[in-house]
Amino acid sequence: TLPIAYAGALLGGARLLARTPIAPGDAVAVLFCTSQKTLAFGLPLIRLVFAGNADLAFFTAPIMILHPLQLLAGSVLQPAVRKALRLDG
Repeated sequence: TLPIAYAGALLGGARLLARTPIAPGDAVAVLFCTSQKTLAFGLPLIRLVFAGNADLAFFTAPIMILHPLQLLAGSVLQPAVRKALRLDG
């Protein structure tokens, strides 16, 4: 259900941003940058919050899986986002 929610939010956001005065290129950046949960941010934050916890690897596993899936989903959804933002002409 998480990938479906991600796709819905991404495409819904694209349709909303298409009705604003934001430049289409900026709208694409807003959509993809706000939705990505990066390893570079997430792992240090998890280490800080759960410092000394023996189950640290257990807490990092979801972001280690989710981040590549978000990148893959974003690349698959890119044509639909271009269409929703009317970037194809």
